[in-house]
Parts: sequence; structure tokens; C-alpha cells
Amino acid sequence: MQDSKKIYDLSTRIAIDSYFKGLSSTQLVKLAENIYYHYDSYLDKGNVNASLPNFDVNLQYDKETLATIYSIASFILDNLRLNNVSYGVLSGISDFKRLSATIPLKVKVKEYNKGLSKSSEYYFVEEGDSVYHISRYANVKEGGGEAITYWIPFDVIKNKTIIEVLSSNSGLFDSVNVFSGEEFAKYNNFFLFFKNSSRKPLSYLNRFNFAWLSRQEINFMKSDWKKYYVPMLAEISNLVNKWAVIYAKQIGFSTPYYGLPNLLDATIKGNASYPVAYLIPYSKKARDYSLQGLTKEIHQIWIVLKILEARAHQLNELRLDFKQSSSVPIFVYGNYSVWHEFDLYPHTMCDGELWYNKVQWVQGIYEKVERCVEGGQSIPLRPDIAILRNARSCKDLEKGLKVDVIIEAKNLEFSVWEKNIDTQILPYKCIFDPKLMIVASLHSVPQIVKQYLNKQGIYLIENVYPGGNGMEQILKMIP
Repeated sequence: MQDSKKIYDLSTRIAIDSYFKGLSSTQLVKLAENIYYHYDSYLDKGNVNASLPNFDVNLQYDKETLATIYSIASFILDNLRLNNVSYGVLSGISDFKRLSATIPLKVKVKEYNKGLSKSSEYYFVEEGDSVYHISRYANVKEGGGEAITYWIPFDVIKNKTIIEVLSSNSGLFDSVNVFSGEEFAKYNNFFLFFKNSSRKPLSYLNRFNFAWLSRQEINFMKSDWKKYYVPMLAEISNLVNKWAVIYAKQIGFSTPYYGLPNLLDATIKGNASYPVAYLIPYSKKARDYSLQGLTKEIHQIWIVLKILEARAHQLNELRLDFKQSSSVPIFVYGNYSVWHEFDLYPHTMCDGELWYNKVQWVQGIYEKVERCVEGGQSIPLRPDIAILRNARSCKDLEKGLKVDVIIEAKNLEFSVWEKNIDTQILPYKCIFDPKLMIVASLHSVPQIVKQYLNKQGIYLIENVYPGGNGMEQILKMIP
């Protein structure tokens, strides 16, 4: 390309001229040159106002203005390179409007396909009562795997509404960013997302159909999701918000506090009526995997909160932190503590404290697992819900493990988890040796299976969901 710096400076000049109409040509060129050389240092300084060095006019622009100009310039420059526009053609163009009339502009959109648990961003376009993934509008696609770049004709997208879904390494955000197509095209810069977009809760998407879903996924939303999980979410939201106020006062916080797994937390805070796992656009397999984790968490935590509500009159301690493998129980009532996904791995239980203190019963866990698991198979040692006696803390566990109840929550159809009977349920009965073991199934299970488990000392309770009679049965069985 001819004299890339001149082209960059002129593309920046066009961007500035589109943003500030009052500057002279000399001022525009000098401002473009300074932004070209010093943009990164302006943002690194963190100044509210960034002075432009060697600028003969007393002008200052804040970081957002500089970033806006830089972003528009980058958008223009990308298109100049894409269309191989010469310096001569560019020098005859003075503003963005003339540029867009001269060359076929394209919007560059880059997505990172990492599900919802890592840093990713996905873009969707509103069309009536549906939203479509941005790839539908692209005429050029580059890359593959985790990083894909789409080139979309500007004229196709400029009058559309764009929705951006973001996640970080901490998980899915509970809000989305909404842009006009033209704003999005010119300001596609992370620094400017919250300035040039309207921030909306995840519920903004409640009214739309997701065009990338399969018929099977749509049917799930209309059936199981609506019948079982929406009522569970409503109860979870009400209960965690109620108990979060109590917990916050207990720990000295002025605002309600609770800890939920990310996707469940984002669903509740964003008031989403759809499975947020369905925001993954690029793979049904990835959506299915994410959905399985989300629905399992909903079912487990709903059961725990129903136990909390039923035993509230005996409540001694409350922590309300549903972190996996936590070193503290969710709550304590009477002599009993309720743990969510209690971790029995010796090296990680209680953050490894019991193993390194050489607590005797912990040292023997591996031998017990070998006796209880056929063929030396590796199994997870994290029952969904454990009710322990005299174990308010890891310090108490040094004295021994007394398991009163193990509850394994099964929210999928029996055909999906049938093999778990031999690979998980029976081994848990042997390893944990609880006084009471319950399999809490959302769906019906064949009578012969119930009879078989009953002979092994395991109770299978069906219809464990809001409106079913299973939860009431469980509450009558546990201490």
C-alpha cells in the first residue's frame, strides 16, 4: 500500500472531521498525526484530559473522545485496506459521508467462541420478533475455531439494532449492550462499549425468538424449561433475596449478599426467562453442555433452599455461598449442617487443610474408595447435597465425618443417568455410609428401579419440582 502513514493520517482526519466540524484542515491533520503517534500513551496515562503535544491550538480531548476518533479511523483504515484504496482517491474525500458513498464499506466483527465461562463476545441482530447471529449478514468469514472474524457490508447493517452478549473469565454478564448498526460499525472498540451503547438486562432478550436454535431446543423451552425450571428460578430468586438480607446483616454488609454459580446468578440478576446457555450461537453441542450444567445447578440449589426454608425455625448459622467444593456449609440447623457439593477429595477437601494436618480418617479415604468402586474406576467424590452431624466447620471435621443424609439430585430423564446407579449412587452409599440416602428425581423412574434401590437402602423420590409431591416427601424423611 502506498505511504501507509499518510493514508492512516487522512483516515483519521476523515474520522475527526466527521466528529468535529469546527476544526480547520491544518488542525485536523495535526490532530490526526498526534493521535496516530500517541494514542496508546494517552489511554495508559489514565488522565481525565489528554493534552496533545506540539499542538499549536489550545485544545484538549478526554480519553473517550480520543478513543472514538481512533475507532472511527481504524474502521475507515480497515476498509481502505480491504478495498485497496489508493492515497490519491482518499485525499479527495473530506468526511465519512463522502467516504461511504465512494467505497463499499464493511464492518469487521471478531468473536471468540469460548462458551460463556471464559472471555467471549457474541453479536446478534434484531429482525422483528427474532434475533439472528451476526454471521447471517457476513459475506466474508476469516479464521475458525475459537476466533472468527466476519466482514459485513455496512449498508446491510447500518439501520439494524445490534445486541452484544459478553462474558469474562468470571462468567456471563447479567446485561447486554445494544447499539445502532452505524454506531456499532464505527465504534467497535472495547473502550467505548458503555459510552456508545444502551446497557440492558438479559431480560431485554425475553421477547425474541432465537433463530439459531434447533427444533429440539425450542421444544425444550416450551416444555420442560417452562414447566419445571421457570418456577424453580422464581422460587430461588425469592428465597435467595429473602435470606441474603439476613445473611448480609449477619456478616455486617449493608446490602444483600449471596453467592450463586455464574449462569444461575446471571439468569436471576438479569431476569432472563430463557436458558442463558442458549446465548451460545456457534455450537449446539456447546449449548447442550452448558444447559446441562445450568439445569443441574437450578435443581440442586432449589432443593437446598427448600430445606433451608423448612428448617428455618432451627437455624443456627447461615452462609448462603453455593461455591462448588466450599469449605463451609450453606447453613446449620440444630446439630446438622447442609453442604452443597461437599468435597471428599482428601487433597482438596477444606482446601487441603485436613490432609496436610494428617487427620486420620482423611488419610484412609483412598483405601475406602478402592473397596467401594469396582474396577478401580475414578469417580467424583462430590455428592450434590450432604447433611452432616456436628460439622459446622472444617475444624469440626477433624474429629470425624458423620454423614446423616446424602441427596443426589437427578433432573434429567432416567435413561440419561441410568448408568449412574453403578458408577455413582451405589459407590456413594458405600463410601459415605449415610444413615439416609435419597435420589431426588425430577422425572418418573421405572418401579423396578425404585425397588432395586430400596433393597440397597436407597430411597428414590420422584416428582421433585415445584408443584410435585417429591420435595414434601424428602422434608419428612430428613432430620
